[in-house]
Amino acid sequence: IASDRHAVGVCRSLKAGVLAASTDVLSALSGPKLRTAGQLDDAFEQALTIVYRIVFLLFAEARALVPVWHPVYRDSYSLDVLRAAAERPHGALGLWDALRAIARLAHAGCSAGDLRVTPFNGRLFSPARTPLAERKNLDDEAARRAMLALSTRSSADRAGRERIAYRDLGVEQLGAVYETLLDYRPEIVPATPSTRDLRVELRAGSGARKATGTFYTPQPIADYLVRRTLGPLVHGAEPERI
Repeated sequence: IASDRHAVGVCRSLKAGVLAASTDVLSALSGPKLRTAGQLDDAFEQALTIVYRIVFLLFAEARALVPVWHPVYRDSYSLDVLRAAAERPHGALGLWDALRAIARLAHAGCSAGDLRVTPFNGRLFSPARTPLAERKNLDDEAARRAMLALSTRSSADRAGRERIAYRDLGVEQLGAVYETLLDYRPEIVPATPSTRDLRVELRAGSGARKATGTFYTPQPIADYLVRRTLGPLVHGAEPERI
């Protein structure tokens, strides 16, 4: 029970961090001159892709799905190094360049000496998915805030921040985080006397999840459905011979 409560707490913290990080990344991709509604929606999709990349790699590093045991990868290409840099004063410099390099490595993989990085299938890490992130002079401070939001959370005593234990998260928790983001949409907030500049905010009520029928099915329910529907169909069947 205690472990379940801990996982729920970590998941809740991650949801808040993902929303904060998505806002920061979207602001960086949008730049000082905010775009039309259509362009803003496209920037939001790219921002979500970048946030998913970071979450995926933090999870992969926690589960040793990437070669964090190799000193070259650990010291130069791990997100843990970026997190440590983001926690230092003036540690934001070059964060976008580092995120681009790590994404390219995850997309293409590499084989150099005894370092082997297996490329991940799919489009998540493809540079073509995030053309706005390929631009120069993006706000490194926004990347720093995003890294801290995704890799740390408020400590129990509220006196500081502690690392999010991604190893304690399962597929169900990550699915719940993804599902949460579908309910948000970007909006341009007009300037006020206090803010002076236009800014972007994420607000609930997009309706995208309901419109697309995108809902995450918890693993126990998925297992039950597979057993009840596919189990009888394959019962007693022999492997097909080619």
